Amino acid sequence: MDAKYYWQSLGEQGQRVQTVVGELDLDDDTAAFKIWRTYLGQSLKFPFDAEVLTAMQGGHAREGEIVKVIQFTDIDDLLGIMVKVSSKKGIYDHALCDLSATAEDSPNFLPLSDYCFWYDNTTDYDESEE
Repeated sequence: MDAKYYWQSLGEQGQRVQTVVGELDLDDDTAAFKIWRTYLGQSLKFPFDAEVLTAMQGGHAREGEIVKVIQFTDIDDLLGIMVKVSSKKGIYDHALCDLSATAEDSPNFLPLSDYCFWYDNTTDYDESEE
């Protein structure tokens, strides 16, 4: 399926995602992560509080824990955009796609939600193509 129609078929949030990634090939994760990093760098206001939606294997945070997102750190080939977070257990890196801004009225909520939606649906799309 063409990327344009794929995102449009996923409703309002899919349409917002398309405004970020355009018609970028759905299989080009590296380029997409860079586009999202640029967009989120302009959209997110650091630091901000986030809830851990999924704990990383071997990671420090537990599901449901509230952490403070400090800054971007890197782009991982599988986990995507990585961020430095602070919690009671210290400072460490965590996958941004596994976090949610805690305040729905925060200017960070929608951009972060859209990135996580893109990440989840791109992974689902890649697996359905195999």
